[in-house]
Amino acid sequence: MTTHFRQFICAETAIYVGTLPCLRKSGLAAKLRVPLERVGFEDLTPELVTLNCPAVIFAPLFCSEFDAIELAQRLAELGFTGLFRPVCQPLPKPEMVEREIRAMAPGLDVKLYELHETPRHQLALVDA
Repeated sequence: MTTHFRQFICAETAIYVGTLPCLRKSGLAAKLRVPLERVGFEDLTPELVTLNCPAVIFAPLFCSEFDAIELAQRLAELGFTGLFRPVCQPLPKPEMVEREIRAMAPGLDVKLYELHETPRHQLALVDA
């Protein structure tokens, strides 16, 4: 799939904002079928989110450097209007968290990306 942004055309890519240990712990890179580039919160620039036109931006719901609301506000300031997927463990009412983030950055398409562990009894079926 190709994403078009003004005169730029680029292959579908994803960006993970956060530390390398958080990314590794999430296992997100292995679950995606698009290239994933990791950047730090401080590395976010208008060029990164507009010229590179990522299909989706992932980040932890919260970490020691920032939380999803801070990042959503920063992305909105930078002109990003695409898909923002905060990564977290399953929550009882994810729609409440999504609404709170959207309220702080209305231009973003926000949906939590919940990490579900594969049940041990299904691992054998996957590997077979």
